[in-house]
Amino acid sequence: MKPEQKNKRKSLNILQLFRGLAAIAVTLFHIDFLIDDKFGDRFFWHIFQFGWTGVDYFLVLSGFIIIYTQHRSLLKPNLERFKDFLLKRFIRIYPLYWFVSLGILALLAIVPGLKNNNPITLSSIIKSFLLFPPSETILNVGWTLTVIFFFYLIFSLNYILPRRLFFTVVGIIVIGSSTQFISAFAVSPTDNAWFALFFNLLYFEFVFGCIAAYFVLKYSLRYRKTIFFAGLGLLLLFSFFQTYGLIDVVNVITISGIDFNINRVIFSGIPCFFLIMGAASIDINEEVKIPQFLIYLGDASYSIYLVHSPVISALIQLTLKFGIQDTIGGSSFLGFLIFVISIGLSCIFYNLIEKPLTQYLRKQFIQKKTSPIISAKSE
Repeated sequence: MKPEQKNKRKSLNILQLFRGLAAIAVTLFHIDFLIDDKFGDRFFWHIFQFGWTGVDYFLVLSGFIIIYTQHRSLLKPNLERFKDFLLKRFIRIYPLYWFVSLGILALLAIVPGLKNNNPITLSSIIKSFLLFPPSETILNVGWTLTVIFFFYLIFSLNYILPRRLFFTVVGIIVIGSSTQFISAFAVSPTDNAWFALFFNLLYFEFVFGCIAAYFVLKYSLRYRKTIFFAGLGLLLLFSFFQTYGLIDVVNVITISGIDFNINRVIFSGIPCFFLIMGAASIDINEEVKIPQFLIYLGDASYSIYLVHSPVISALIQLTLKFGIQDTIGGSSFLGFLIFVISIGLSCIFYNLIEKPLTQYLRKQFIQKKTSPIISAKSE
């Protein structure tokens, strides 16, 4: 492999394309789940049950982007850089999450019948808005934001800790998380939320992304297209296996009398590692034209991720309340309508709320912007 001579400052459009597809996959998964749960029916033969793998793509991508955008300042202690890094991530995650959460609370106050079985208390609202300690959040995708921001917190320590101490902290987390592959040591968030936060198998997906960024930055990856299609093929293959019950979400294998959990980190995380590494290398080294509307969906992916779930839940509840599911044309057509509405409202939210709010906050609170390697929306 040939070392990359110089990092080309280009938008990574293939990664942005798949970011949009990942958000859409998660949306379709939640539609499929709720139609099955509320109506006992199938949404397009359950072919979108694999959609939760979109979360794995986001986690691997987060690890990739952090190294790809921060590698020049990595392991160079600087308090200002530490504060700037966390402020950017805070602005990226929290304000929009709060906005949607407040919208859900307002809707529940107006239409109490939309509530689920989980009681909403002042304590639960505070925990949900903080994302810490790990708990049930108002927005059901909130748990992923907790995991992502915790990763950002750990990464940010490289700017304030001595190198040896930073790697010691990372090593403890990686070794502790490794124990969760062993069935006897596995701890669920319901058993011990803080332990499950500090030692979580999903952190390996961030590590996969970091490793992918290292290879993309250091090497030109001659077989980049093979790597990309191998990752995409494996992801689709394992998704098919899981959708139709050929493999379980968690598979236990026994080696020398010890039970090991083989789960999404293996079946989805590793394919996403190859997919992202290959796609990024293609983006950097070749000219690839992606239709603008697909890039747009990637831009709007965070809005889609946040907004789709409450919209889907509200529409399903309204359908049940008025008993119109049978008159609309079947569960699949109903699900399709809900999908179109949820994506449409998410895009409106992106245009009217996310873009102007994020731009305003960055302008107000981030005094000095570094020149990003990829567009600011990826940070």
